[in-house]
Amino acid sequence: MTIGTQTRTNPFPGLRPFEAEEDHLFFGREGQTDELLRRLRSRRFLAVVGTSGSGKSSLVRAGLLPALYSGFMAGVGSNWRVALLRPGNAPIANLAEALNHTDVFGSDGEDQRLQTIITETVLRRGALGLVEAVQQSRLPDDENLLVVVDQFEELFRFKQQSSSEDAGDEAAAFVKLLLEATQQTALPIYVVLTMRSDFLGECAQFRDLPETMNDSQYLIPRMTRDQQRQAIEAPVAVGGATITPRLVSRLLNDVGDNPDQLPILQHALMRTWDYWTAHHEGNEPIDVPDYETIGGMERALSQHGDELYDGLPDDQARQRATWLFQCLTEKGADGRGIRRPTRLRDAGAIADASDADIIAIVEAFRTRSGTFLTPPLPTPLQADSMLDISHESLMRVWQRLDGWVEAESQSAQIYRRLADTAVLYQQQRAGLLRDPELTIALTWRQEQQPNAAWAERYAPNFDQTMQFLDASVTARDEEAAEKEANRKRELKRLRLFLAGLGLLSLLAVGAAVFAFQKQQEADNEKTNADVNFQSVTAQNLLASNLELESLIAAIKTGQQVQQLEKGKMLKPDTRMRAIATLRQVVYGVQEHDRLEGHSSSVLSVSFSPDGKTLATGSDDNTVKLWDVQAGRELQTLKGHSSSVYSVSFSPDGKTLATGSVDNTVKLWDVQAGREVQTLKGHSSSVWSVSFSPDGKTLATGSADNTVKLWDVQAGRELQTLKGHSSSVWSVSFSPDGKTLATGSADNTVKLWDVQAGRELQTLKGHSSSVWSVSFSPDGKTLATGSADNTVKLWDVQAGRELQTLKGHSSSVLSVSFSPDGKTLATGSDDNTVKLWNLNLDDLMARGCSWLDAYLSSHPEELATLPVCQTTANLITASQAWVKTAEQQASLGNVDKAMTMLRTALKWNPKLGVQLDAKEQQFKALALLAQGNEFVGKRDIKAAMDSYTQAQTLDPRSIDSVSAQNWNSLCWFGSLQGNAKAVLSACETAVKLAPKNIEFRDSRGLARALSGNTQGAIEDFQAFIAGTENQERKQQRQRWIDALRAGKNPFTPTELKSLEGQ
Repeated sequence: MTIGTQTRTNPFPGLRPFEAEEDHLFFGREGQTDELLRRLRSRRFLAVVGTSGSGKSSLVRAGLLPALYSGFMAGVGSNWRVALLRPGNAPIANLAEALNHTDVFGSDGEDQRLQTIITETVLRRGALGLVEAVQQSRLPDDENLLVVVDQFEELFRFKQQSSSEDAGDEAAAFVKLLLEATQQTALPIYVVLTMRSDFLGECAQFRDLPETMNDSQYLIPRMTRDQQRQAIEAPVAVGGATITPRLVSRLLNDVGDNPDQLPILQHALMRTWDYWTAHHEGNEPIDVPDYETIGGMERALSQHGDELYDGLPDDQARQRATWLFQCLTEKGADGRGIRRPTRLRDAGAIADASDADIIAIVEAFRTRSGTFLTPPLPTPLQADSMLDISHESLMRVWQRLDGWVEAESQSAQIYRRLADTAVLYQQQRAGLLRDPELTIALTWRQEQQPNAAWAERYAPNFDQTMQFLDASVTARDEEAAEKEANRKRELKRLRLFLAGLGLLSLLAVGAAVFAFQKQQEADNEKTNADVNFQSVTAQNLLASNLELESLIAAIKTGQQVQQLEKGKMLKPDTRMRAIATLRQVVYGVQEHDRLEGHSSSVLSVSFSPDGKTLATGSDDNTVKLWDVQAGRELQTLKGHSSSVYSVSFSPDGKTLATGSVDNTVKLWDVQAGREVQTLKGHSSSVWSVSFSPDGKTLATGSADNTVKLWDVQAGRELQTLKGHSSSVWSVSFSPDGKTLATGSADNTVKLWDVQAGRELQTLKGHSSSVWSVSFSPDGKTLATGSADNTVKLWDVQAGRELQTLKGHSSSVLSVSFSPDGKTLATGSDDNTVKLWNLNLDDLMARGCSWLDAYLSSHPEELATLPVCQTTANLITASQAWVKTAEQQASLGNVDKAMTMLRTALKWNPKLGVQLDAKEQQFKALALLAQGNEFVGKRDIKAAMDSYTQAQTLDPRSIDSVSAQNWNSLCWFGSLQGNAKAVLSACETAVKLAPKNIEFRDSRGLARALSGNTQGAIEDFQAFIAGTENQERKQQRQRWIDALRAGKNPFTPTELKSLEGQ
């Protein structure tokens, strides 16, 4: 009697770990369980460590726990209470909940909730809280307590990401509870952790944990090929089925040596089993076609996830599913996806859905065959249920989820920046949003529909942030309305003017001209907004650790800037934002040169007018002059009796002014390296000096909160500017000499009208003292360095921030543009000078150079970046185009393949490719792909037809068919009564792989059915000599004996039995 496939229970758990009650299905780890028992008995503390997907949780649950229940740990008995938990976002509360589970302390219902609160209170009393809680539980004397902390690495994320200031203390207290409980001997308390090996270094955050881990750590060894084979074949046997040797070999090869493929393997086996039970009867074995139909290991998980998602009842359910998975996952600082367990009620609040709505989604993704979410069946779902994805591999393999995780990361970044700006606005340290940032924020709100529950995960004050956004919209609309009113007034004045002149005939022309000008202005605004949006997109990609994508986006933006500059449509701030973004991406926020020589902090830097010399003032009381090109010191100027806080070259480069803590300003002859004059007048330290563009006036900023203007020639004071509430750290003239910028310890920058001696505007944005200010050569951009370790670039005309440059590890004490405006030098308290590249052409060239190897092998990207195209990479990429075209053809996309091929020939006319011949080849490749698909479906006639057509179009194309496919044609064609027709396929398979005994066996069957008895016997003998499968050996020997006796052993029943081999 045979077991019907529909009645068999699937022995594979899929992505979730094995449970204790599934130990009869858990194979390949037997010796490891013994080692866990030995170490746990010795230390009472055990850390099971391994890579993601190495089977840590399964080893503990289905290996260790059943062994403990069976009494295999000597001397402690078989009575165990097991508290199983994950730290999550509340480690101590979760420990209390696990301890009060019905199977541990025995609480249930309302009593359980009350006891959980009491237990949590006891746990928080001190390091011995766990010991006290066990004492109060009054467990029987012969009972042992095991605390299993699964996914222990969650504790590190909880400590790092929690907004609570007490998170670090709670994490440390949780660790202390576990360590103290295992170090005492009065009560039989044992602790087991499971943890990813890439988090081992984080253990150093907690006192005594590294030492304990060193003594009791068990690093899960990689499964051998035989152990993997056992993990495949044994559960199948337990389930009452068989699996073909060739599928086992295929599975082992697909797993390879990658340990994190084990959960993917389990999922693929689960799906293959389900397909097999639904499509086969009786004793047919599970075979390769069953495995390939569900997508194999490469596609099964993604294909399955898409099926579950697409099977949801409507678009609203699918949207809720998207939000739910985004709620349960996040992108870490290293760019990897990580799990984020969340209570069901909280997920509902984030997705703006009821508990019932969320339960419906979870149920759809935690079916018996779809273990994408936990808790698994049959655990009932309630508002307090902790939801989680079943394994991290989901985020790596399910392509749709990977996209959701990336989208959530982008959304969170936008909200965090928006929330930070809203806080600064409330503190009057930032203004309302303007385009393009405002448009980006509004688009984000429209698309993401955020709510307070979602926002709380990333930054508080959601309502305040949305009010800030609404206020920004109101301000923009009011400004637009005012511009429109002004436009109408101007148009009205134009009409009156023309009418008064009696030139009414010109009215239409004048109005048309006026309208055209306004339309041009609107088009320019949109163009600038588009460029700014692309700059922000590149920054977001870089922040998400997508460096390649961010560089491509930044170069495309720079490419557009170069094109728009010709038409004079680009605003200065738009251009500078694009350049700063490109620089940030190209250098990864790193300088491209460094000068070292001062013995203390570098307090000020200044380029000479010709850009060849750099002057630096230092806390070591000296001034040094440097050769910028060679990066070497030229000479040292000594004379000040205290720190030199500022240096400035005169416009002709012959004189250097220096300001010092000794309250004086000194003028130096640069060529001779000697002091010329000392200016005295400030009542405290002189923090900054700056020459006017004509060299006749010197501005100085002081600790006495004032700015003084001096007549350089006469050496006398001209006037004093007052307005800052604290020390004036820096002063700088605009290139036209009409404006003076000053930076102060009051965290602000002020712009002054030099002629009138009055304040123009105040720039706010730095969170600490502004040490240095510097105008760009065109006067349109202002750079400021601050004690907040950052450099900011400002639009002088609009008075708003363009970009923040980060890279120094301490206060930025000085900033200075090179004469061509293409380099910004910054000096810092970290004893370094950084040179920041702002040269668009150079940055584009560097970015293209950085991408060259990538673009040469990715022609589709090179085609979008003409600026990066060179003769060399076009020639190299043309060859890649041909390969890409062949891949497209093999997928059936012949037209697309031909378009690629024509582009390749355009890039490299000497490619030596004939279009007509290649088109025939591409059509042949498409037919081969079709034939391969038919082979997988066992449609042998259709496969042979496709192969024949392909061979007619391109005789050489048939060479690309794999030996495995030829063998499949041979084997199944023979079984379907087409032995003579497929005999050539059999010969080809053996020719391509002469040592493969499976192929010899297939050919033997075809030969026997075609009448070649002697050839069949030779092939069957070769198979017998090479196989270890005793059952198949005996079967082939029976065939040989029958053939020699002149009999036909291949009855219909016998052939039917071979379909699974």
